[in-house]
Amino acid sequence: MSNRRSNSPEFKSRVAMEAISGSYTLQAIAADHVVYLILVR
Repeated sequence: MSNRRSNSPEFKSRVAMEAISGSYTLQAIAADHVVYLILVR
């Protein structure tokens, strides 16, 4: 069993601000930050 990856609050806020701004698609944000799309929504 693998360990769960935890993200820092700074990382989470950066991803959230990119998603809210709408300048990139959710798929592009997820690929750029190497996270699953469901975590960006």
